[in-house]
Amino acid sequence: MKKLEDLYSLPLRQIPIAVFDLETTGLRPQVDAVCEIGAVRVEAGALTETYSTFVQPQRDIPQEVIDIHNITPEMLTDAPLLAEVMPHFLGFIGSSVIAGHNIGFDLSFLHAASLPWGVDLYQRPILDTAHLARRLLPKQKSYALVALAQHLSLPSGSFHRALDDAQTTAHLLLLLLHEAEKQKIDTLAQLEKTHPFPGTPPPIHQQSPPLEKDLWLAIQHQQQVLIRYRNARNEAVERQISPERLISPYLYAYCHLRQEHRSFRLDRIESYKLLEPTTSTDTTEL
Repeated sequence: MKKLEDLYSLPLRQIPIAVFDLETTGLRPQVDAVCEIGAVRVEAGALTETYSTFVQPQRDIPQEVIDIHNITPEMLTDAPLLAEVMPHFLGFIGSSVIAGHNIGFDLSFLHAASLPWGVDLYQRPILDTAHLARRLLPKQKSYALVALAQHLSLPSGSFHRALDDAQTTAHLLLLLLHEAEKQKIDTLAQLEKTHPFPGTPPPIHQQSPPLEKDLWLAIQHQQQVLIRYRNARNEAVERQISPERLISPYLYAYCHLRQEHRSFRLDRIESYKLLEPTTSTDTTEL
């Protein structure tokens, strides 16, 4: 196994990658929990080993969530706790690059659990297939994993089950790496420079403005945000965006109205509202 620093100079097809996916009891890492982990290793451009386990969430699973992934409490009766699973999961991913579809969501559930084992997952090279697909496969009707798998005729199993989704994501990743090679992006270093993973937050200080704190949460949890924005013509317009990177004084985001990536000045955002996965409808005035 190569050291992490050695991975950046490797050709894309030679990078060892661990692709993973989670099923959870809900969408909020502060109150919800992991109930299934699935992972697959990608080596030399092929899917190799797999890892899969149920996880005891120690809380109820709402019926509407069970209806999505079909994981029932009875299936989790003898499942290990997340703390018991983590050393095995971290051993499986080793020193590989990590990848996932909207991986910021998965990392928000696993980051704290990895720290007692001396691993900070945010310090790994990270590939987000949702982010890369927006960059490398523009103008798709949807960037949901199900939609991309169907449109691109990717091998797939039961959607919304962790191992099947991880394997589908791995096939999508291989296609995206091929697209990157067409753009003369040959190494991980070049890929990170051209299309960096947007979801790694800097340290947030107490004095950080509420807007910046909430935008970083939106980036990490893959939340959309409704903003009231005053444009260069001094017009106040509402836009629904998916935040990607925050480099003050600019927010870089995908604008769903324009269907393109745009930059927004933070001082021109007059109000904002976090959308899914939250259910709040209160607009926060700045």
